[in-house]
Amino acid sequence: MNNSAEKIPVFFHTSDEFCPYMCVAIASILYNTKSFIDFYIIETGVSNFNKKLIASLKEKFSNFNINWISFEYNNIFKREYFENLNGNDKGKPWPGIHAFCTPFMPLLVDTSIDKLIYLDSDIILLDDIKLFYEHDITDYYLGAIPDVVVPLINTSKISAMNSYINKHDFGIYFNAGVLLLNAKKFREENIIDKYFQIAQTETVSVCDQDILNRLFQNSKYKKLDQRFNVIFQPSQKLLDEKGFNINKEYFATAQQNAIIRHFANNKPWFSTTENWENSPLSNFKDWWFFAQMTPFYDGLTKELMFKLHQNSNYIPYSAYIFIILKYWKYAILSMLTTGKKKYRYNSKKEYWYQKKSICKKL
Repeated sequence: MNNSAEKIPVFFHTSDEFCPYMCVAIASILYNTKSFIDFYIIETGVSNFNKKLIASLKEKFSNFNINWISFEYNNIFKREYFENLNGNDKGKPWPGIHAFCTPFMPLLVDTSIDKLIYLDSDIILLDDIKLFYEHDITDYYLGAIPDVVVPLINTSKISAMNSYINKHDFGIYFNAGVLLLNAKKFREENIIDKYFQIAQTETVSVCDQDILNRLFQNSKYKKLDQRFNVIFQPSQKLLDEKGFNINKEYFATAQQNAIIRHFANNKPWFSTTENWENSPLSNFKDWWFFAQMTPFYDGLTKELMFKLHQNSNYIPYSAYIFIILKYWKYAILSMLTTGKKKYRYNSKKEYWYQKKSICKKL
């Protein structure tokens, strides 16, 4: 039930392939939010059937409306923006609107709307989206959260691709999968032309994200708390190796108090583990809690089972019991022995513990 007169504008962009995941994100927003949500979805070929399935969320939630915006060349999606794009670091052309979506959004809403939210489809809300929307960004072009992945994988070669963008120091380069845009400033200062001037003349290896950082990373964006875009928790060893003067507890605290969980690498619809450190995928069960609210649930379940079979992670129940017994066998032996035997049994115990941890998630 809607208890707020204010409508919150939330943008996604999608295709038929990503509709099921976006639908899960939408369900998570509606489950956690009392305010009325105006969804704007820029689509490149979504079938009427998938649109009907997403609209069926009305059977569970009444506090939303969906505005479908088809990408086609017009006076907003101007053809010249997409001509002569510089391409990525590998010299390949970008695929189109999905790679350069953000600057169009302020032009697709009524001019009375001063700010809006953009979200990637691989997110879930774990609390009210209004907590994110209420940030005051009057004096900034956007509100965003520092990216944790790019600075950790950055190299001198990557930095050399575009020396105007700082990808080395944590807290400067932001992630563009969760954004609060100052739509008024974007329109007033014709940001879209500046955006595509960079897209057509500079190398941007992370396309939209790089361009936005090129434009706004130097004090022009409002840095928001990490809990609004939780991606993963790096180990202290990894942080120290990169020279980040920050404790891992900073990310652990964000994870514990997460408002927006962003599955920026391994996805809960095809994996049970994180990619970076092969640990259990955090918020895996939360994503599936929201997935079961959508009409795509059965298909998503089959997709996960197929992927896990491919990756040899899914096993029958009898095999799971076998793993549990193996784990406890070596756990007990490691307690009863000393020296080399204890070390060997401990190693085997850890091996079967990892197997057990993965299987428990299935």
